[in-house]
Amino acid sequence: MCLDGVIVGSTSRVLKVCLIGADSTGKTTLAENLARHYGTVWVPECARDFIESRGGQFSFDDMIKIVECQLTAEAQGTREAKRLIFCDGSALANCVWSDRYFGRRHPRVVELANTSQYDLFLYSRVDVPCETDPLRNSLEWREWLDRGFQKELQHRNCNYVSIEGSWQERFQMAVRCVDELIQRF
Repeated sequence: MCLDGVIVGSTSRVLKVCLIGADSTGKTTLAENLARHYGTVWVPECARDFIESRGGQFSFDDMIKIVECQLTAEAQGTREAKRLIFCDGSALANCVWSDRYFGRRHPRVVELANTSQYDLFLYSRVDVPCETDPLRNSLEWREWLDRGFQKELQHRNCNYVSIEGSWQERFQMAVRCVDELIQRF
């Protein structure tokens, strides 16, 4: 379920924007650039650091640790944020990644995804060139992951916008969507 963001103080609340999508679709760069544009914070994807620290190896049960790390980082970032926080990763994304790597979802990861709250998902599509690195071993899975993320967002009736086009077009589209979100709240 995708619900409103965290209440901060009595009148102000932090709006949570989650970037979601397959590998090499610009999520991290977009999260950084949006945070800089809005003068706030962003939360990096915990999975990347976790997996790198283990030489690229991780288990089904590690998915819980990854999601808990992500949610802890989001909670900390929310305390430091100025009106908005941009999250590069989520429990919801890890459900789809778990499908890809293990063919199933850990019940605890699903539970955490069901209770995670975001005001907007920016769904980064696969219409940009791939950049490879040692951890991006799923580039051949990009289309499958893209469909999986879209299906998950639709199934959960999340508030999301597909972000497509050049890097500049993606940024401009994201800014328009975030500006609209701010105006609604």
